[in-house]
Amino acid sequence: MIRLAISNQRGGIGKTSTALALARCFADSGQKTLLIDTDTQGSIYITFDLADRARGWLHQLMLEGISVTEVATPLGDNLDVICSDRRTARVESELNTLPAREMIFNSRLAGSNYDVVILDTAPAISNLHTCALAYARNVLCPVGMDTLSIEGVSSSLQTIRLLNQWQGMNCRCVGFLPTQVDRRYSVTNVILDGLKRESQENNVPILHAIRTDQAINKASTAGQFLHDFDPKSKALEDYRTAYQELLNILQVADGHQAA
Repeated sequence: MIRLAISNQRGGIGKTSTALALARCFADSGQKTLLIDTDTQGSIYITFDLADRARGWLHQLMLEGISVTEVATPLGDNLDVICSDRRTARVESELNTLPAREMIFNSRLAGSNYDVVILDTAPAISNLHTCALAYARNVLCPVGMDTLSIEGVSSSLQTIRLLNQWQGMNCRCVGFLPTQVDRRYSVTNVILDGLKRESQENNVPILHAIRTDQAINKASTAGQFLHDFDPKSKALEDYRTAYQELLNILQVADGHQAA
């Protein structure tokens, strides 16, 4: 099974867009994929207007013992989603009382028959965020073209180091993914240069950059995957290239065929 957490302590840099694009790429390749939204903002259920169609919610899986099959909502061929909303905040408070809380996703998802699990995380350090990283072990960091996004990467890397040091988790950042890239702006090159330094210092590869593309926002407004809204969009072309690079990284890192 492939497990992947999408993480950066900076908001508004394309984490959810990345999670959706990669999940759809995995599903289109024939792999049964589960996307889990761990953010109380509930961007995924809002985007796809799932409020009345969701079979269940993340807080039910985590706190009420309802099974994955009962709470996972079909979002397309080979693709299910577990939605989050403001009630996910209850999970945070309950996790404070649980022993070995970092392993809760392992117990809640045990026995599920998915080939791929992708966890979209909130832009903040929290119990649920730590649990997502501990479960996935593989962490992808999208990086927007602003200095705070670089700082968010540093925070995510520090969280990984602490998990490995204190919990022996063997988590790793499998890649930096530049997003919202527009090379017409000088700040873009400044941020990319900073990202290269982070890459060299931490031995983390930089994946193919995702260009700025209005099709991403338009697809979200239309409640569609980018793949369906504009199959020829430049952002989708970039995501597909980054997806192939990610597969190669996971294959080398895990020593087995990822797809």
